[in-house]
Amino acid sequence: KKYKKNVWALKPLNLTIQKGMFGLLGPNGAGKTTLMRILATLLHPTSGDAILNGTPLRRPEKIRGIIGYLPQYFQIYPQMTGYEFLDYVGVMKGMRDSGRRKKNIAELLEKVNLSGAAAKKVKTYSGGMKQRLGIAQALLGNPEILIVDEPTAGLDPEERVRFRNVLAQFSMDRTVILSTHIVADIESHCHQLAVIDRGELAFSGNQEDLMSVAKGKVWEIVVTDEQYASLSPMQLVSARRVEGGLACKIISTEKPDRDAVPLEPSLEDGYLALIGGGHRE
Repeated sequence: KKYKKNVWALKPLNLTIQKGMFGLLGPNGAGKTTLMRILATLLHPTSGDAILNGTPLRRPEKIRGIIGYLPQYFQIYPQMTGYEFLDYVGVMKGMRDSGRRKKNIAELLEKVNLSGAAAKKVKTYSGGMKQRLGIAQALLGNPEILIVDEPTAGLDPEERVRFRNVLAQFSMDRTVILSTHIVADIESHCHQLAVIDRGELAFSGNQEDLMSVAKGKVWEIVVTDEQYASLSPMQLVSARRVEGGLACKIISTEKPDRDAVPLEPSLEDGYLALIGGGHRE
C-alpha cells in the first residue's frame, strides 16, 4: 500500500495465516493497521491481493459477511444503550432472527462483563467499557475470521486477561488475527506470529523462533545509579534494585561488560532484538 509518491505504508508482503490465534507484532507506525484495514476491506491495496477463506478482496460484500472487525479507534453512537448498539450492529450484520440475535447479545455482554451496564447509554461508559463493547460487536454473529487491531488499549490488567481468554476460546475453530505492539498480548495464546517493521515483514514463525533471534544477545549486569544513567535506552530492557546497585537486562550483540552474565531470552527479548537494540542502530 502506497499513500504518497515513493512512501510505502506496507511493502510487498507474503503471509499465510491458519486457524487459531495469530499474533501480528510491530511498533506503532509499522504498517499493522494498514494491513488490518486492507483485510477488513476498508482500504484498497495499491497492488496485490488477499484471500480470506477462499474469498478474494474484490468480493468485499462476501468478506464482510465472514469477518468481525475491531479497529484501533472505535466509534460508538453515544445516545444508544450498550444493548441497543449491539442490536443495531446485529441487524446491520444480517442477523434477521431477533430471538437468535437477542441470545447472542446476552451471551457476549456476559463474556465482556457488561451485562450490568447493558441498559446504560454508551456516553456514560468509561474508555475500558467502550473497548469491551467494541470487542462484543466484533464477536457478534460468530464470524469465521476475527480481526482486532490494538484491542487492549484502555483495559486494566484484569480486563486484559479476560479479553485474551475470550479471544482464545473464540479461536478454537476459527481464525483470530490480533495486531498489537504489546508482546504480553500475544504471549499466552498466539503460537504463530509475524512481526512487521517499517512496512516490511521482518519475521514469520512461532514463539520459539522469535526467541531464538535473541540467543546469545541477552545479558544481565549490575551497575551503580551513575552507570545506569549512561546506559543506552536502545539496549536496556529492564532494571531491578538489588544489593549493590541495579541489575539490568541488556540486549547486545557483544558482551557489554566483563562481569555480564548471559540470560535465556524471553519472547520480548526476541522481539526487541529483531527490531531494536540488538539488530539496528
